[in-house]
Amino acid sequence: MTVAAPPRTAERIMWAVAAAFYVLGVLFITLVPVPWTIRSAQVEHGVLDPQSWLLASTWTTGSPREAIANVAMFVPVGFLVARVAAWLGVVVVMLTWTIEIVQIPLLDRISDPRDLVANLIGGLVGVALALATRRRTRKRVV
Repeated sequence: MTVAAPPRTAERIMWAVAAAFYVLGVLFITLVPVPWTIRSAQVEHGVLDPQSWLLASTWTTGSPREAIANVAMFVPVGFLVARVAAWLGVVVVMLTWTIEIVQIPLLDRISDPRDLVANLIGGLVGVALALATRRRTRKRVV
């Protein structure tokens, strides 16, 4: 016996609501000033300064746990956004850039190429997972 799939519109609305809530949470976590002092060798214009991408300290300092946390935080972003519509995966890339650029003028936040790369990796992994699960779901329904 085959169970009827829910209408695509209702499914997309569900994914869109979940994505909106999660993305709002990520924006809060990444854009609200932190209550502790951050010490860093950040260059003045963060990820917008080509020098920040070329400094050895950019890639050799920092905690591996922080990089893993950034990847893990953005996997759901990519997954949820891509479940709404695959082409929205582009939004994930734009979101990660926007977060790092907006952090530049904010106090007590660091705009770092490591974070941007980790966020992009997490988002793209999420998009890939969403696309894989969509294909698998379609094969079962057909």
